[in-house]
Amino acid sequence: MSLSKTVDVETFLVGTAVQAGLHPKREYLLSRAVALAADNQDPLRKLRNEFFYPKKSTLPDVDPKLIDPDEDSIYLCGNSLGLMPKATKEITREQFEKWAHM
Repeated sequence: MSLSKTVDVETFLVGTAVQAGLHPKREYLLSRAVALAADNQDPLRKLRNEFFYPKKSTLPDVDPKLIDPDEDSIYLCGNSLGLMPKATKEITREQFEKWAHM
């Protein structure tokens, strides 16, 4: 990462911390509180609800004693189409209906 990008990220994090009323000191910028504040300021945040997220209980080889099974998992798969949009279910159903009655 270039120095200018590092400065831009740090400036963003400091601004986010200040807006959220958090301490902008460098060692606090990578805290969960600053991350949650950045999430809350994200203009695309509402789009998260447009997708299905796999629950932790659906992951393979997970010890159920170590997780909250109803919590969303973190989706980091780069070898896929991505998360399924919720609208896909209805659109697909409609297309199958059309196909069935051709």
